[in-house]
Amino acid sequence: MEKIILIGYMGCGKTTIGSALSKVMNLDFIDLDRYIELKQHMEITDIFDEKGQQYFRELETECLKEILDKNCGFILSTGGGSPCYAQNMNLMNKNGVTIYLKMEAKSLYYRLKSQKSKRPVIANLADDVLEKYIEAHLKEREIFYKKSQIIIDIENEKLYRDLTQGRLLKDYQV
Repeated sequence: MEKIILIGYMGCGKTTIGSALSKVMNLDFIDLDRYIELKQHMEITDIFDEKGQQYFRELETECLKEILDKNCGFILSTGGGSPCYAQNMNLMNKNGVTIYLKMEAKSLYYRLKSQKSKRPVIANLADDVLEKYIEAHLKEREIFYKKSQIIIDIENEKLYRDLTQGRLLKDYQV
């Protein structure tokens, strides 16, 4: 029973890759943020605004535990901050195969710059501020991300293609 957990910074492609992998591997795909939204009947931004970050992080950990307790295999796409709170990273490593989808800050900046309107956390940041924000934020989070069992540099086009087609994970015996 395979439980594959994708982690990485906002915009690195966790949802896109997870969705592609789920089809190739014939596993259910779960997006942690969507799971939380369905459970709360609220969007993530509304949960943050109305109930605060502390409430959201506790809810996120609770939902993560529910998903990891499932008695079936799946591909899970986490939020960018999920591994960085509570004991979430340890919980994920203990209950599945964690894969860090690594991208450099500069690449994330170029990708996120065009997606700002869809991402409330960065929507109001000027481009020069956004670049510095991503660099600093990624540096803080990489401490957690690097605890993953597998790290894949998805800036390498061949690795990216192999990953989305399910070939790369065979090399890792997943």
